[in-house]
Amino acid sequence: MLLSLVAAAGAVTRFGRQAAARRGLAGAVRASMADAPEAARVHLVGTIADGEHLIAPISRRPCVYYAIMIEEDLGTAWQVVYTDQRAVPFVVEDGTGRALIDAAGAEIEVDAGRRVGTLDRPALEALGPTAAIRLHGNSALRGPRLRYREVAFAVGATIAVIGTAVREPDPDAIKSVTGYREGPPTRLRLGRSAAHALWLSDAADAQPRAPAADAAP
Repeated sequence: MLLSLVAAAGAVTRFGRQAAARRGLAGAVRASMADAPEAARVHLVGTIADGEHLIAPISRRPCVYYAIMIEEDLGTAWQVVYTDQRAVPFVVEDGTGRALIDAAGAEIEVDAGRRVGTLDRPALEALGPTAAIRLHGNSALRGPRLRYREVAFAVGATIAVIGTAVREPDPDAIKSVTGYREGPPTRLRLGRSAAHALWLSDAADAQPRAPAADAAP
């Protein structure tokens, strides 16, 4: 079963693979980061670089995005008792260049980064903010029966990004370069706007290889 989680930032997470979201692939130009055309809808694939990150609340994975849903068994049905999702801007690298991604408002599909399981009360209380959840289980012996679904884009994972790219100076690369012949190093920036959607996925079939960038003479 697929469930969506909507955060205050407006991002939509699919707890599983969603065929409708694949419409984001249509019309995008598959390109390396070095060769991606500016102001065009591009399909990039790369690795999430280490940098500013979050810690996923249950799996404790360093990540740049996570979403969590906790449900309680009421006997006849499961009821959602807690949801949360958070993200930080992050960099994706593909060996030819870098792209800064702002996931706020993105359509997000998580496949490889899913985790599911059950929680006992100590594990729930260890999560911190969820300790204040009002649960319905009142058996002193059994307690509430809980299950969770956690998705995350972990640092080092491969991710596909589809959106409209703009090119800008790369401040991190500039700091490490003392001289260059063709102007300062640049990176791509992708985010969602009223005019441009942003789609992120770690599903393997969303990650075809890009044409190789031309080698420098």
